[in-house]
Amino acid sequence: MNVTDGQSRPEPTVTVVIPAYMNSKLTNEALESVRSQIYTDYEIILVDDCSDEETVRGYCLDGVQLIRREIRGGCGAARNSAFRVAKGRYIAMLDSDDIWLPDYLENQVRALEADPEVGLAYCHVTIVDQDLKPLDRQPALRILGDDAFQRMLGGNRIKTPSVVVLRREVLERCGMFDEAQVGAEDWEMWIRVTHAFKVHADPARRVLYRTHPNQLTKNRIRSREADVRVYLTALAWARTEAPEAVETIMTGLSHALHRLASQQARRIGLIKAARTLGRAIALCPTDLRCYLYVPGLIFYTLHPRYMKEKAERKKQVLLGLMASDELEHALDNLRR
Repeated sequence: MNVTDGQSRPEPTVTVVIPAYMNSKLTNEALESVRSQIYTDYEIILVDDCSDEETVRGYCLDGVQLIRREIRGGCGAARNSAFRVAKGRYIAMLDSDDIWLPDYLENQVRALEADPEVGLAYCHVTIVDQDLKPLDRQPALRILGDDAFQRMLGGNRIKTPSVVVLRREVLERCGMFDEAQVGAEDWEMWIRVTHAFKVHADPARRVLYRTHPNQLTKNRIRSREADVRVYLTALAWARTEAPEAVETIMTGLSHALHRLASQQARRIGLIKAARTLGRAIALCPTDLRCYLYVPGLIFYTLHPRYMKEKAERKKQVLLGLMASDELEHALDNLRR
């Protein structure tokens, strides 16, 4: 790992962490949104996750500390690299394709300083296209309060790490991102954080969340598998750290397997989907929703439209079977 000093402040209040890969144009737009903040007591750490030399030369690094990873590890590993050298007492994360509005940092820092028990402050987003034009449909507000931990066990209620500012103590107490998680490492971390700290929810839309064709969340099977991995990791953690949450996590895992089975029926076939659904039923055999999925799996498997889609997607899906096999092994070893 190579570190280039960008003349960061000796003791900044906030460390801004930006992971980047193979897109200097969008990364520079994200950097400019940081430089445009009303609040200015920060350092910026940009972590390049093994981009090529042309991409790195395209970064605008004025006042930026650059870390170049030698092995590609994904966003979680990139953020962790920055966490280890961060100087700020607050840690703000920004994905390289997102944009902060000018009052973002000011409001999140104010919330953290107003209540020492708050470990995580976040705001809402405006979803935009690649040209930063707002989409017609925007997500409803997701406000976490005193029930933040329980609600987070039901799904990721924070749209993107780009809306989150943490206290440094959160990393010291809860740990960093789990680098084995791919695609949902933020949700897994928020589960741990909301169990240990209060959360401040700012309903204002202070971040532009950019959508584009190459986002991981577009791959439905991979996204559903990531959800299952989060529940498996949370289950292992909860057995010692939050035993009262084990049954809730088991139910969540069962529901995540339902959703994965549905996607497998659409894109792979009935045999694999039926096996996944069988695991869901074994976890929660009294949950009638498990059995309601059976007719749907048969429909998706036999309908001509989905049979054609499966044929077109088969090559793409096969590329991900190693990850699926690893996930199935973990599920085989699951014990209540």
